[in-house]
Amino acid sequence: MPSMDTTIWRGVEIHHPVDWELSVASAPGEVGRCRFTDRYWQRLEVMWRRLDSRPDPKVLLEKFRHEHLQATKVESSQLHPLTDAPQEWHGFVQSRPRGSLVRALRLDVENHLLFEITVLWPDRRNTTLEREILNSIAALPTDTPTRRWRAMGLDVTLEDDYDLPHCELTVGRIHWEFLPSGKGSKGLMVERIAMPDVWLTGSLANWMPRQLPIYSTVLSQQARTINGHPGQELLSRSRAGRLGSVSGRHNIRLEWGWICPTEHRMYRICMTDVSRRETLELPPSLVVRCCQPSGNIPDRPEVGSPAPPPPADAAEGTSTGPVSTRDFLAAVPHLNQAMTLDRQSPKGPTARVEIPRPWYLVPPISWILPFGKYRQIQLDAIGVELLDLCDGRRPIENIIEIFAANHKLTFREAQLPVTQYLRKLTQRGILAIVGGGDAR
Repeated sequence: MPSMDTTIWRGVEIHHPVDWELSVASAPGEVGRCRFTDRYWQRLEVMWRRLDSRPDPKVLLEKFRHEHLQATKVESSQLHPLTDAPQEWHGFVQSRPRGSLVRALRLDVENHLLFEITVLWPDRRNTTLEREILNSIAALPTDTPTRRWRAMGLDVTLEDDYDLPHCELTVGRIHWEFLPSGKGSKGLMVERIAMPDVWLTGSLANWMPRQLPIYSTVLSQQARTINGHPGQELLSRSRAGRLGSVSGRHNIRLEWGWICPTEHRMYRICMTDVSRRETLELPPSLVVRCCQPSGNIPDRPEVGSPAPPPPADAAEGTSTGPVSTRDFLAAVPHLNQAMTLDRQSPKGPTARVEIPRPWYLVPPISWILPFGKYRQIQLDAIGVELLDLCDGRRPIENIIEIFAANHKLTFREAQLPVTQYLRKLTQRGILAIVGGGDAR
């Protein structure tokens, strides 16, 4: 059995393999949804919605099956009853040239919820793992004063009155914004930021005040121990709109920050309020957990070692089956032999490629239109690191693994910045990618 992880999203708990990372999560007011993806495929999708009445399970299953046939255009003979699922789950297995697709639903009478799941097995079906996933999917109790959110590397417990209307996952940064459901101006932000050894210049105590909004005034700053780690507490104020000075109200901001050495991540908690009082406290029920297991961080492969073979192909590109990224990950970046890298440039490391003069750029046109002899791009430390890894032997998957291991990232966290940077270098003529399809 693979190592397992737990995702808790909008009151629903799901256990899944640690390398199936959350790629899509539902927003407030939407049908509940969590979609999990491994390196190559969309592996698991869990959906849930509230029911006003109790439908007939047989009618529900037949409708579910009919909608799948219409969406995928497959023959009904390819669908077989799901016979080895936990008792409450009913569905079917779609046979594919290689692998299978499992779709099932469960009626949660107690919580008035309908769960639907889709599991893709690109190769051999693992019924033991499948049953463990299905058994884990459950609605958490709603009669508690707090609610837990656990996803994307963050693990937060907060008063049930708060909802999560906005979450953002960018390169190395997870950003959640909570708001109370009732009246009030208080807002809460929680962030988890990777690679602090790369971007954090100086001390945390000096960095935090520089992140304040313009025209902010620091009211107090002090050291604080958070989750057993040395951290900083910062209280500040800024103007609350045009009438703020007249009404005596200000934007009050309380921020906690610390670095978790176990995870190699920086955590930030920021509480804001519009108030006349220059004090602010975090919600007493707030818990932000760190020191979590490393999870899906790849081991650093040996130099020049090939990437592991991807799983066997499954049917491509249906409405319920993803398109694999394995071809792109197997592609190999090659340096342009005409490229020169000036590591000592006063403006920072610069990659430069000479470009031919266009045929039409002759006098007198060349007197009017300026023409640069070189196409160049300035590189930061990350860019130089990636460029050095492009030796014409390593596939993109191997490069992502090395980058992830160097910076304590999961494969998916590293995949986005690496593919974006490689695409940028390819567009500038610095690299050529041989084999594979487009970056996805």
